[in-house]
Amino acid sequence: MQFGSVTGRFLAIVADGADADLEPDLAPITGKVRFTPSLSSGVSSDKAIILPTPITADIDEEGYLSVNGVRGITLVATNSTGINPSEFTYGVSFVDLRYGGLSLSYPAFNMNLPAGTTVDLSEAVPVGRSNGVAILRGEKGDPGPAGPRGLDGSASTVPGPAGPAGPKGDTGPAGADSTVPGPKGDTGATGPAGPTGPAGAASTVAGPTGPKGDTGATGPAGPKGDTGAQGIQGIQGVKGDTGAQGPKGDTGATGPAPDTSTYALLASPAFTGTPTVPTATAGTSTTQAASTAFVASAVSPKANTASPAFTGTPTAPTATAGTSTTQVATTAFAGTAAANAAASKIGSDGTITQVVALTQAAYNALGTKVATTLYVING
Repeated sequence: MQFGSVTGRFLAIVADGADADLEPDLAPITGKVRFTPSLSSGVSSDKAIILPTPITADIDEEGYLSVNGVRGITLVATNSTGINPSEFTYGVSFVDLRYGGLSLSYPAFNMNLPAGTTVDLSEAVPVGRSNGVAILRGEKGDPGPAGPRGLDGSASTVPGPAGPAGPKGDTGPAGADSTVPGPKGDTGATGPAGPTGPAGAASTVAGPTGPKGDTGATGPAGPKGDTGAQGIQGIQGVKGDTGAQGPKGDTGATGPAPDTSTYALLASPAFTGTPTVPTATAGTSTTQAASTAFVASAVSPKANTASPAFTGTPTAPTATAGTSTTQVATTAFAGTAAANAAASKIGSDGTITQVVALTQAAYNALGTKVATTLYVING
């Protein structure tokens, strides 16, 4: 196998401390750097896959990358011969980067480590913003120890540097005639005027109106008539004398002071007797005084709208005879209906034409109104 080395130093720019200059100072950053190999194409399925395990290096108290107190780290080259895969990359990630109590964060990236090379990690790391603290490349660290001799490898797959630029070539032949049109030529002179055409036909437009004639002279004004004589103005009558003002009447005697002992006070009055107030509309809920009638109406029991259970002797209007609706039927309505039905079954000679079937309640309602009718009680 073949190997390569990785070095680096990480410093933070901080405010100038107690030193002779006024320039910002450089302070080491602490943390760890982890190198994780990752597979790429080119793995042979008929060979064992051998990859280094992730290796973690420290950033020491002076900001240098180190392993076990030795600065720098040696890793298997990403193009090493004698391993499968023959090509891979290292994922580089930073763990717990800090400057003092400030936590720093930098994105991970991938890198190649060709055999026999040394990569300065501080140059390869993309520098980004993190709470105003930047990472700069520090001074070059001490060389790390020489790694073990690797196996004789094949020729390097890393391309060499580009060669110097060749001499400038000869000037090429002149180009073909241009296909771009030339500038526009000058405008030609104006040609002579053409001959005069024949006279036109007579105009159909009316000529101008002639001048207006003089206005005739105004005749002399007639003489003004005499003004009529002015009538005589009537004489104004004499204004009568103003009557004398009568004497002022005597002031009446002051009446007795009212007895306020029977008046109610406006604030917290103490009524006596039987004071009255207007009865509020049912359902009123304000600070208006409530009469006994309002309270009785509010607390009195009411029948339910649906299927009420009446007590006592409830009454209802008696419907007109012959009514056939859902109106409540009174005992008077039932008696009249039964009497009419019975009367319609008795002939003019007093004979019964049909037996009337009645309920017990109808029979009780009829009483002795139709004594000549035969009743069959449906009980």
